[in-house]
Amino acid sequence: LSSCTHLREVYAKGTGLSQIILPDGGGLQYIQFGDFTEYLTLRNFPLLNAAGVDISGCIDDIIHFNIQQCPNLNPLDLLMDVMEA
Repeated sequence: LSSCTHLREVYAKGTGLSQIILPDGGGLQYIQFGDFTEYLTLRNFPLLNAAGVDISGCIDDIIHFNIQQCPNLNPLDLLMDVMEA
């Protein structure tokens, strides 16, 4: 998916993906990570907010966390949820 810069939504629930490689920026508004996702990386998505990131299926499996330049997303809140799981 790294070359698909026009993505608005990504649904990966039910897949065996451990990582989703997204483009560095774009108009992504919703992403649902798969149940086995271990790597959470989001960079340069100005439209993405907390309601648009679904990590409910993999929250206790995440081992790598990297969020940059997503002004509508508070990475510390998301990281706290991961740490509490």
